[in-house]
Amino acid sequence: MTRGALAGAALCLALLLALWVPASHAESVSSLEQRAKSFYELIERGGKQRAVELFPELERDLVAAEKRLQDELDNLRSDVADDDEQGTVAQQPQWKDIKVRGLLVTYHLAWVRYQGAQLVDDAHKPTLLRQAIENFSGFVGLDEIKEIAAEAEYGQGLAFMDLGDWSKATEHLQSAAKQPKIAARAKAALAEVKRRAAGGKP
Repeated sequence: MTRGALAGAALCLALLLALWVPASHAESVSSLEQRAKSFYELIERGGKQRAVELFPELERDLVAAEKRLQDELDNLRSDVADDDEQGTVAQQPQWKDIKVRGLLVTYHLAWVRYQGAQLVDDAHKPTLLRQAIENFSGFVGLDEIKEIAAEAEYGQGLAFMDLGDWSKATEHLQSAAKQPKIAARAKAALAEVKRRAAGGKP
């Protein structure tokens, strides 16, 4: 994933963060986002060894933030007594605040895990790829931010390709290719899937 691709993919989430999340609440999430971006850039510059050192703590902090935000959502739900009121919770500013922060954290957790899978030994790689797929799956069908949903399809396609599941890789990359802004990358990945499926080495 290139810096340009990351910037384009995260734009919608960043806009939502700015619109819906109070600055005091967004600070810790923004810090994590900046760390994730620095991690991607480090890998692109060839700093693999340093990235290997940074990966465990960055993944751990993203997981902790994701859990904390999910706990906040669960607490909001538990504070509502009946089903009628449950339907109004998602319309509250506080809910939107937490939800958007959670989406941003999960988005970066997915890409950090995917990138981390390229750094670890073969024994640990499949676990990280499957975890990244699970994270990406939460964005599929998210009509409010279609570009992010397409990036999630793209990420899943890459992860399935690395797992050697050509059918699922093709399915997700074909879906991603329908989004004009990432069509070129998705089509290039589809060509790589075909090459590997025919016996080409990664």
